[in-house]
Amino acid sequence: MAFLTDTFTDTDAVTLQNHTPDTGGVWEELGFNLSNGVSTLDSDILANKLVGRVGGTPSRVYRNAVDPVSNEYTIDISFVRTVVNIRQFGLYARLTPTGTAFADVDSYMATYVEAGGVGSIKIFKTVSGSETELASGLITLSSASHNVKFLISDDFKAVSVDGVFRAGTSDNSITQVGRVGVCTAGVVAHALDDLSAAGIGSVADYPAVGDVEKGVTFDSGGQTGTLLVPAVGDVETGVQFGAGDTEFTGTFDAPAVGDVQDAVTFGNAAEFTGTFTEPGVTNVTSGVQYGAGGTEFTGTLVAASGSRSLAIRGALD
Repeated sequence: MAFLTDTFTDTDAVTLQNHTPDTGGVWEELGFNLSNGVSTLDSDILANKLVGRVGGTPSRVYRNAVDPVSNEYTIDISFVRTVVNIRQFGLYARLTPTGTAFADVDSYMATYVEAGGVGSIKIFKTVSGSETELASGLITLSSASHNVKFLISDDFKAVSVDGVFRAGTSDNSITQVGRVGVCTAGVVAHALDDLSAAGIGSVADYPAVGDVEKGVTFDSGGQTGTLLVPAVGDVETGVQFGAGDTEFTGTFDAPAVGDVQDAVTFGNAAEFTGTFTEPGVTNVTSGVQYGAGGTEFTGTLVAASGSRSLAIRGALD
């Protein structure tokens, strides 16, 4: 459930610190901007969107006063890109709830940057006034509205644009719950809209490792039960089980070794459990096949005389 939402619906020219979000706390202006420099430029509401003021530098960073439910959450926002070689917006997570100077706050920050016509999504962390780039992914956005999502969890920090993953990092050096922040560039055309921040919910409850066999897919549809597999002695080599979400738990009744001859297949959708009656050795001449087509030869083969046999062989050669 979202703990902060803001459609930036208000009278034109109202500054963000004087605007009331749809849900959440008030917006508090900080003393630095996207480039970490000192700034006193406000962000304003214009046509029910958050925009920067034309001043050549980014507007100041704003921090919302609401406390997230935990330190794991997502921040969503709509962003309209313009062609300028600067950081064009900032989404801040785990932002220190006190202090207003850049050197006084820690945070993770996601932004979009263009340089020389090439764009990229970047993730930074700031600790005691020192900024480190953690991840970057190339993407040059069109001049349309794009949805940007910033995921913050202990395991992973990631940014997606229009539902496609663009950058991520496993860094977790900032663990405080902190607060959510936002910043615009110093260009009116950099419009931000429909901000939402929400907890990511509980982690999926997977079955224990000992309950899952190799090759078996689990958690499809939230399945978290125990997989019952047949005992090793109940399954013969080459027999598959578990296909179609079912498992083989009965006893495979294989024929005795003495009842099966080479090249006889059993267990292909059915098992052979009878006795295979083979012809006597003296009744079969070399080169005669038996058992083909699922039948066996059990009669008496009358062999030709030696000279006749040689003649037949010569005709075949």
